[in-house]
Amino acid sequence: MWHFREISPKKARFVDDTDSVMSNVFPEKRKNSETLFNRYPRKRLAFGDKTIEIDSPPMPMGKDGIPLIMRMGSSMIMGSTAALTGNVTMLASSILLPLLSQGYTKEQKEEYEERRLEKYREYLSQKQEEILQEKEREESVLRQNYPELSKVLGYVYEKKKLWSRTNSDDDFLDVRIGSGNIPLKAKISCPGEHFDMEEDVLKDELNELTETQVMLEQVPIMIPLLENRAIGIQGSLKDVTGFINTLVLQLAILFSYDEVKLVFLMEESQLDDMAYIKYLPHVWDDQRSIRLIATNASEAYQVGEYLLKELEKDLESQRKWEQIRSERPYYLVIALSKKLLDGVEVIKQVIQKKESIGLSLITGFPDVPKECSVILELNKETEEGIQNKLIYVRELDKEDETFFVDDFEEKEALESMRVLANTRLRLVSQAYALPKTVTFLEMFGVGRIEDLNIAERWKNHDPVTSLTNELYAIFMCHLLAGSETSLKYTELLLEDVKNAPKGDGLHVLWMHIMPFLQQPVKETFNYSKTMHISACDFVADGFREMQAADPYEAMAEKMVHCIYNGSVKERIQMAEKLAKQTDADGGILFAHWGCKGTIGASGLIKNVLETAGLPTMILDGDGCNPANTSDGQVSTRLQAFAEMLEKNKEEKHS
Repeated sequence: MWHFREISPKKARFVDDTDSVMSNVFPEKRKNSETLFNRYPRKRLAFGDKTIEIDSPPMPMGKDGIPLIMRMGSSMIMGSTAALTGNVTMLASSILLPLLSQGYTKEQKEEYEERRLEKYREYLSQKQEEILQEKEREESVLRQNYPELSKVLGYVYEKKKLWSRTNSDDDFLDVRIGSGNIPLKAKISCPGEHFDMEEDVLKDELNELTETQVMLEQVPIMIPLLENRAIGIQGSLKDVTGFINTLVLQLAILFSYDEVKLVFLMEESQLDDMAYIKYLPHVWDDQRSIRLIATNASEAYQVGEYLLKELEKDLESQRKWEQIRSERPYYLVIALSKKLLDGVEVIKQVIQKKESIGLSLITGFPDVPKECSVILELNKETEEGIQNKLIYVRELDKEDETFFVDDFEEKEALESMRVLANTRLRLVSQAYALPKTVTFLEMFGVGRIEDLNIAERWKNHDPVTSLTNELYAIFMCHLLAGSETSLKYTELLLEDVKNAPKGDGLHVLWMHIMPFLQQPVKETFNYSKTMHISACDFVADGFREMQAADPYEAMAEKMVHCIYNGSVKERIQMAEKLAKQTDADGGILFAHWGCKGTIGASGLIKNVLETAGLPTMILDGDGCNPANTSDGQVSTRLQAFAEMLEKNKEEKHS
């Protein structure tokens, strides 16, 4: 008997709380850097189409229905003749032989019937044992090939099973929805019924064995999404969201993002309850230029246009998925908002086609589309109690199935999704191609802002030799402005400033980017007691006072006043202002080879600043590749500039 198990509210509101969950779960498994992953060949147990043959019982000898008087008829005539002639011997034999013959035949039949019953029942017992062994084998194969969700979550660490299901598998997109009881897959074959004059108890026993339905117990209940291109899920919003979480977790781990793309149409509040999906690689196109998540009409339109571009060619053709799968991924659309789904016409066109062209729809609102071939009812109240039911709408010969949704640990699931977000597939087709774009997070080798781990990097890394303080400040003040990460960085920086000793060395104003990979620069400025970078014009807008009453307007104003939005004149004015504020002894203008604007204006900037009394050196170099610049020349120029500034400072105070 199945017992009702309620879907956990936590599973329904599956929120990625980085501080309380992601930072404390499985620390030995955490990896901040993005990894390239090679898929392993999938290994699974063979199921096979087995048939168990059962023979009919041997025929009974049959009852002899001839009366004794008729059996003795001819003998009695001969006996009468013998009596008239006085032949006593013939008279005795004509009476005794029929009697003895009938007794022997009856004894022989009883012995045969006893052996027939014994041997055939032994045979049926062996066949019953064969059926039970097949039942155990099928249960074991199904559980190993399609394990429960709690085991699937561990695939992100095992690696050999991560993304192992491919579009060439015969069970591609067969997804486990839970566990339940299903009929034995093997066929039990026996000869058909024949008319017989007499009843046979062994035939009744044979029929009882073959007609008893053998059930596989607590095995995976699967839905083939490739065959069922429209599936409706019904239940409360909490139950539907919780169940969809179990599907998404499986899809993200079992199928790679180059073969399966996940498309979400949901309200903003629903996205808040499934925040982890924003970081899945499956929700991005191959160029990572569009995220396939829509929470409003505008985003739904963009997603629809993208799908139309991808599917338009096959909407008018007669091609099937088998002919398409090598060209593009399969799209699984999960729609929790009917309003947004109605605005994406291409999805309706695809699911109405007779053949699959690489898109399936899963809906999670009450009004299921008429194209649905399967409906899942969650926590439905029935005569047997509260159940989850799988209803086959189109296949009328299939009986409805009941199932239990797999349970899982929320913390483990969130950690698995975090690792997955930082895992990238090594694709041969992209191995020798330059990407069209590189995102900010990709430059740091992470999938999410939270995985930058600013506090950890600040604690365990030398900020100058790794990314430099100024480079951190650029990102925090611009790209991550207004985020929790930026706030945390600022608080740590303020704490650092409070505890830092006073610097008595030379104070230098740095202009433009910093060649943080150039060894002489690191040797000159890294924790030096004689020479410090007191300010950098790249983050000069961070010194602006901001109005807390309207933080968004304040951040926008700060961004607009970035010196690189204006003319060279404004850059010079800001440099003069920063030099006065920090009491700079000199300035270094880094003329990065890739920045023509700075190189062209470097002479003008140097002349104006030196006229204003700030000694300035133009340092040529490559901020991206230190090999393009001679370390010896850079070191010589920095040492000479430092000696000059030191001499000026002595003369100033003499």
